[in-house]
Amino acid sequence: MQYFILLLILIFSALENSSAQFGSELFKSKLQTALLNGDSAICWSLITEAKIERGRNLGQANSEPELKKPDSSGIDEASLDKCWNNALDQIMAFDLSCPQTATETPASILGVFYAQFAQNQLIPKEHLKAIGLMLEAQQFNEKRAINKNGLQFGAFGLCKKDKEDDCHSLESVQRLATTICKKYPEACLTFTEGQFAGREFLVADQGNFFEKWDAPLAYHQAWAVEEMIHGHLILQDSIFYKSAMLASQWCMEEKPVINQQAAAKLVWALAAMYDLTGDISIRDKMTKLLNTSILPSILMDRNEDRIVDGTNFLYDSLVSYAQIPGRCWDAVNANSWNTANISTALINAYAALRDRGDTQIAYLLKPYLEATLNNISREINQFGTPPTGTGFRDLSFAIFDALWKIDRSENVMHQDWQKSARILWNSGALQTGGIYSVNLGQLIRLMSQKPYRARHKF
Repeated sequence: MQYFILLLILIFSALENSSAQFGSELFKSKLQTALLNGDSAICWSLITEAKIERGRNLGQANSEPELKKPDSSGIDEASLDKCWNNALDQIMAFDLSCPQTATETPASILGVFYAQFAQNQLIPKEHLKAIGLMLEAQQFNEKRAINKNGLQFGAFGLCKKDKEDDCHSLESVQRLATTICKKYPEACLTFTEGQFAGREFLVADQGNFFEKWDAPLAYHQAWAVEEMIHGHLILQDSIFYKSAMLASQWCMEEKPVINQQAAAKLVWALAAMYDLTGDISIRDKMTKLLNTSILPSILMDRNEDRIVDGTNFLYDSLVSYAQIPGRCWDAVNANSWNTANISTALINAYAALRDRGDTQIAYLLKPYLEATLNNISREINQFGTPPTGTGFRDLSFAIFDALWKIDRSENVMHQDWQKSARILWNSGALQTGGIYSVNLGQLIRLMSQKPYRARHKF
């Protein structure tokens, strides 16, 4: 629960951060305008100026947790199997009566879907479908609520807290939704149909009625799209395909904000849908988001002169974990787990472009992808892992996803990525199951040695 509170606070408060994190109010205003207009040239220019202004604080995070000493010994398959079986027992026991975001119980079934590549049916399809339908019942569509404010359909809503509510597992999410709905009631609707009829949901995070634009829904949206896609592929039920398509349409309309992590989640969702469908309009929106928001924000060294591109600052003068390329320039996204979220977007965008034959675009993207992964792997390998709860799942997800979609697909071996995967496992956090069940499913898939398959070739 502490993890969700921290994460949601970081996402929703992005535009309220101090100048030490995102620059001056004037800079933020200019950058947000450029992002809304889709002007990549201005975005690159503004972010380059901000990098110069931040100076030797480039790549330094606003929080630096105490790290656990790394243990890079091998992954014991018997222990993994035991943890996985315990996780499956937990999934079978989940209470589905309360609305849960895509990052909770549905993320656990995503781990099951991933493991399906390596194993036979693990959990009855009826139970997996029930979890998927519980999530789908929280998606805003034309039948579920009266669209009195002309809002964009497709968002997986965040449930507002009910005074009589006993759904304590979602207290932090409900608190966030309640706060936003109180300030911006136009963004919230009461569902009139489905499993959660009578409950009020936050279904929009942008619009003319918002004083400042942010994107707290985008984080959950990306997870939900991935879960709906795999529900469609494995459960063979059209309701999940329709849900994923509607959600991707919402992502197409969502505007990037100055917090790159939110844009990264949109990229991940769109990459998954492009991989599945081959829709060129989805590809073009995805690459536009990359060029305007994600790529300018990554510290790079394309000419290998050990100077941060666009500045005169030596990498050696920066904080230890930013002394090789791949970190984000600002304080909010420079911690390891937010950088990992951006890595996940890059991994999925690259893999979708590669697998759909867009090799030229994929080639241009790959240096950024490898830089971010090399950077977070180096931090894990040299300094250790963050405490359980501080984005540990997202950090692990990015590393395991890279090993599947790059190393396994391209028959290569990034030693640093492989080592960091072992360290993440040996930290003990993943072995508890729960919210880490998705990572266990990723590991089961990796340990199987089964060949990589793109979504559209499933």
